[in-house]
Amino acid sequence: MADKLNRVIKIVGEITDEGYLAFTRRLTQLEREGNKPVELEIISEGGDAYTALAYCDRMRNSPLEIHVKAFGLVASAA
Repeated sequence: MADKLNRVIKIVGEITDEGYLAFTRRLTQLEREGNKPVELEIISEGGDAYTALAYCDRMRNSPLEIHVKAFGLVASAA
């Protein structure tokens, strides 16, 4: 169970370039640790559309299986 908790990435708040950089660093780290699935949890009111597209591209190009879960308000670019 602890291993599963370590493979969760959370996006909370506005979609920004800074948040994307933290996300991609964490995803890269998880890619190096093995090929187990990752859970992405999102609570966001949206934000920058171009940054949202960068998130999508990064997830599509990851070799990992990524499960996305949305909680509460998830709107616009989120």
